[in-house]
Amino acid sequence: MKLLRTPADIGAKDFGRATKHSAADLSNAWSQARSGNLLGFEVGGEHVKGACEISPNYYDPRTVAADATAPIPWNGFPRALDRWHKVLSGPTPEKQALAEATADVLIENLFWWEEGDDGKPAAFQIPAHRLHTLPANLQKVVRRGRLGSGSGTEVPICFRQQDEYVEWHADHDAHGRLTRLSFTAEPPEYWTFLAENEPDVVFELYKELVGPQVQRDDLFFPANFVIYGENKAGVGSWVKLFPKGRYNRFNKWNTTDGAVHLTHWANTLGAEINLAAFASLAWTSDAEGPSPVFDDDPALTRIACAAYGSINRSSDPSIGEQVGLQVMAGNRVSLTDPIGLYIGNLDLSTLERETPNGRIPLGAKDILHVLRGDEDAANPRKLHLKLEAPAGADWTLADCFLENRRLERGGQVARKITMALYADVANGGAVQTINGCNAQLICRHPDSPGFFGTFDTKDAPDCASATPDDWAGEVPNVRSDARFSAKITTIGIQIDAALAADPVKTAPLGDEVLDEPPIPNSRAKMS
Repeated sequence: MKLLRTPADIGAKDFGRATKHSAADLSNAWSQARSGNLLGFEVGGEHVKGACEISPNYYDPRTVAADATAPIPWNGFPRALDRWHKVLSGPTPEKQALAEATADVLIENLFWWEEGDDGKPAAFQIPAHRLHTLPANLQKVVRRGRLGSGSGTEVPICFRQQDEYVEWHADHDAHGRLTRLSFTAEPPEYWTFLAENEPDVVFELYKELVGPQVQRDDLFFPANFVIYGENKAGVGSWVKLFPKGRYNRFNKWNTTDGAVHLTHWANTLGAEINLAAFASLAWTSDAEGPSPVFDDDPALTRIACAAYGSINRSSDPSIGEQVGLQVMAGNRVSLTDPIGLYIGNLDLSTLERETPNGRIPLGAKDILHVLRGDEDAANPRKLHLKLEAPAGADWTLADCFLENRRLERGGQVARKITMALYADVANGGAVQTINGCNAQLICRHPDSPGFFGTFDTKDAPDCASATPDDWAGEVPNVRSDARFSAKITTIGIQIDAALAADPVKTAPLGDEVLDEPPIPNSRAKMS
């Protein structure tokens, strides 16, 4: 059986730089790992179904020849943020700017451990802005992880609210002027795989993509990453979650200070394949048609029924609808090898540069640099690109305008990005047995009716019962949490000596080793 390739076949280049393993061995190992997403895999003694087990209509692209291949496109800017800021119902530059500013707000995850019924500690995490939704006794326990011990350096773990499979970071000069925009569609599974097998290659790639200022200890934990918790008797300790030397995929050069690969919990290869698998089943909505409850939109109606992703996104409803149309036409589907999420096209036709004599058109070739991926005109598979002025230019991106708006944020460019995945279709053979809708409650937000919330009916039996705390897990975070934003630190910065006497920080280091949180395998909801 042929091997599954890396996204955009980027491994053909990266594996050639390997020093610890042969390129062939790395290719084999990558293919074996991804086969689990198709055929199933074991985690903690439990079997996790692969796409081909989830749906009889999803086939292994290595064993069936496709009759056709087609891209499934969507827009790169987070549609959920446009829904929240009412851009869709009445677009204005002011509303767009609010959504774009929200897209740049990082979400920080905080950690704790609890003792289970089996007497063993288990790790938990929660976004910092949702801390208030926990019971008061837990709020006192939850905090950042640290290096080595409770008195070690704090390590913020952040991710972006950019959930359409493309993420970005803006660089500014000493005067605050926008100088560079970096966009990535690279999945975390690939970089984690590369880091586990060829850490030197990862270190060199970071320096090439971000700059020579990257240090190895920025990328790989220089000491054990430990989190705090208390057992049922109230005795606290710090317990190891990530061992020394483990790749930190939320390192500062991939979050606060750069963008190398995807960080949002739903932006993963496993979640992409899982979504396509559930979308390839036939659902009640396919038989009944679009519902007025969901604006008579077949894509929204279908995802509301099947729950294979977020109804607020651009990608999930679009992908699910297109896969469903093929299945209801009697065909089977699969994601095209090499499986990946790709930056397809970027429309910079309205780009202008301000000069002393007025604005002049600026061609994409003057500022656009594709650093990783395939620029094929028919089926582009771009993974990483940058926008910046040519070396030595007397202007920066801050002097540019896009669609008659001064370029200030990456979200303005993301609006002009068309993302794509590629799907194979095998004619005939689809099983069209109708599956009933998932039991969930979908409500419109009372203040922003274009934004949907998805709730467990056990928590909110009807929309009127959904509390602000229920909605806190659904709505975007429009600003950094005040409790933590002022204390963001990075590896290498020592804690305030005044905190050394804090009994939580000086709590002992436990002997237990916690199970690491896996890379999520679903687009439906953060666990």
